[in-house]
Amino acid sequence: MADITSEGHSDMGAGHFMDTNATLRDSGHIDAVTRTKTLTWLGGYHGGVLLVFYDARDVAIGSTNEHDFGVDGTIIGRSDRTDYWGEDIDPAIAGRTARFDIFHFWAPKYSAINTLVREAVGIGKTGEPLLQELKDLGLIG
Repeated sequence: MADITSEGHSDMGAGHFMDTNATLRDSGHIDAVTRTKTLTWLGGYHGGVLLVFYDARDVAIGSTNEHDFGVDGTIIGRSDRTDYWGEDIDPAIAGRTARFDIFHFWAPKYSAINTLVREAVGIGKTGEPLLQELKDLGLIG
C-alpha cells in the first residue's frame, strides 16, 4: 500500500473552523496536522477530529481515536492553534485501507462521536461476511 493522504475543511458554525491534513503511512502510522480557529470575540469552543478507514468495497474497517483541541475567543486568549498529532493503527487495517474520511465535530467533554463511530465500524465489520456471501451468490453487485 502506498501512503494515503487526505485533507478536510469544516465550517463548524458560529465563526468556528477546523482544518486537518493527514497521511496514513503503509506502516500504520498516521501523521496529521489540525488547525482549530475561531473568529468570535468571546466564544471559544472545543473541536474534535477523527479518521474513519474504508476498504476497497467502501466498508468502514476502523478509525482513529478522537483528538480534541480547544480555542478561546479572539479577545480572551488563543483563538487560532495548529497541532501535530500522530497515531498508530493496526497494520492489517492499514494494509486494507483504500481511503479514509476526516470528521470534524464539536467536542464537549463527553465522547458521543467516538462512541457512534466505534459502533458504526463494528456494524460494518460484522456485516462484511454477509455482504460477501450475498455477492458470491450473485444477489448483489
